[in-house]
Amino acid sequence: MTAVSNELRKGWCPGALRPMMTGDGLIIRVRPHAGTLSINALQTIAAIAETFGSGEIDLTNRANLQIRGVAECAWQDAVTALGEAKLLDPSAEFESIRNIVTDPVSGLTGADEDIRPLARDIELYLAANPACLGLPAKFGFSCAGRDAPRGWFVGSDINIEIGSERPAVIWLDGAPEIRFDVSGANAAEISVKIAAAFAGLHQTKPSIRRMRDAVTLLGLETLARGAGLTMPHKSQPSGDRRAVLQPGPLMRSGRLVGAVAGLPFGRITGEQLLAVCDAALAGQITEVRLSPLRLMVVPSTDNAAVMAVLSAMEQTGLIATADDPRLVMDVCPGAPSCRNATTSTRSDAAQLAEWLKLQSQPWPSVHISGCVKGCARKAEAALTFVAANGAYGAIVNGTVDGAVKRTGLTSTDLPRIVVDYRSGDFA
Repeated sequence: MTAVSNELRKGWCPGALRPMMTGDGLIIRVRPHAGTLSINALQTIAAIAETFGSGEIDLTNRANLQIRGVAECAWQDAVTALGEAKLLDPSAEFESIRNIVTDPVSGLTGADEDIRPLARDIELYLAANPACLGLPAKFGFSCAGRDAPRGWFVGSDINIEIGSERPAVIWLDGAPEIRFDVSGANAAEISVKIAAAFAGLHQTKPSIRRMRDAVTLLGLETLARGAGLTMPHKSQPSGDRRAVLQPGPLMRSGRLVGAVAGLPFGRITGEQLLAVCDAALAGQITEVRLSPLRLMVVPSTDNAAVMAVLSAMEQTGLIATADDPRLVMDVCPGAPSCRNATTSTRSDAAQLAEWLKLQSQPWPSVHISGCVKGCARKAEAALTFVAANGAYGAIVNGTVDGAVKRTGLTSTDLPRIVVDYRSGDFA
């Protein structure tokens, strides 16, 4: 295994076959197929985390699970256990490009199609197209049913909406007002053709790493021609017709379809995960779906089973209700888990969350980053706190790259910044 340098790196993601060394040991990332893991697979992941790692597991904003704190000497044993559970890809190269985010509620209501078969077809076409091995590691796809809100796709390069009444729609990041109308049967193949065309562009011009860059620099016509497609059509982005996904009982069309839990700052321990698995198995639940919103969706129409799962989630410290300020907070692992971080982001975030609970006003979205990489959130937040040399800078309505409005902040200063934000005192 190749050692990872200590310097801050962007544009690279760990896997199981190509892990990343960080402050608390190796990170082993497990990519679910079509956003779904069986209860047995989750039990295996929890056991590996407890046996070979620190016991901590992160749910990423790509809906992957990361086992943290694995010692180098234990990595091979952990990978062997993942292989026995059929949780490995055939190669590190294919693992790095299998980035497919799937709407976790698709197919549960009966009102829209289950798009997980589409995600699996994309995997098959990716595996059959060697050109796609040249894709940048962060390049990815999103798949959702027709009624999923357009904002759900933020951060994906190729986005596919599919429904039973109209043709499938493909649109590219950077041009949400333009669509390719294709048949559902061909959506996966065409999406991968677009990805292969992009990979060719990336090979000739490595600075083009994301679809938004290609759309800006080259235009959709060049991309469409490279994929052998006719020019797309203009259309209005689909509206936010679906209720927001929140912790608690999952209701759709007046019907119970499952339970939803939030992971505090995207993290769960192996012990917590095993407790959720035990409750799910007791209710004859066989799978869990993962959301890029760092939520777990446990499908079930059995009220008693759903209530038991939610109770287990709450008792283990997960977020089981929608009135928790941690839901609006994106927080990276921070120090000492990450070698790039200079603050203990999670403990600082926990203090801020306790303060927010006592407030009567709505909570602003908050991003707390231990360094300038901003791994936890790419989209804008109302308040972004970026650490450098042990102190935070505050950015308003922006990302980690935005203009810093306050500097030299400690964890005790963060509530004051929220007050200033609400009063508009950032002139």
